[in-house]
Amino acid sequence: DPGKQFTPSVWKDLHGSAMEGRVYSYTNETIKRFINEGVRPNMVQVGNEINNGMIWPQGILPEGRKKVDSDEEMESFSVLLRCASAAVRAADPDITIMVHIACGGQNAESVAFFDKIISRDVKFDVIGQSYYP
Repeated sequence: DPGKQFTPSVWKDLHGSAMEGRVYSYTNETIKRFINEGVRPNMVQVGNEINNGMIWPQGILPEGRKKVDSDEEMESFSVLLRCASAAVRAADPDITIMVHIACGGQNAESVAFFDKIISRDVKFDVIGQSYYP
């Protein structure tokens, strides 16, 4: 839900690089566990409907037009995405990575979102879009 991207309660006291490290380690350990259990994913979606960010408040983004017109909070959010993506690549570089947002009917917001994460060197292979007409 793009309107509910709260920090897991066990991570509530983590901030800055501690949160970034936890995102990396949790993602990496989870993917490795899947692989070790014989259920290697073909694709990993780093976040679900994250057009308003993820792991709030550290990774919160402004909504709607503000996202198009502003770079507010985008750097902190992009660092979290880079950590998640790097963790997947470190576990298995052949797993496809998707970034998924819920802006299927909002072209300007979609383009702005992806332009901003690409310019901040977030690595991914597939764009995922939910569309709510």
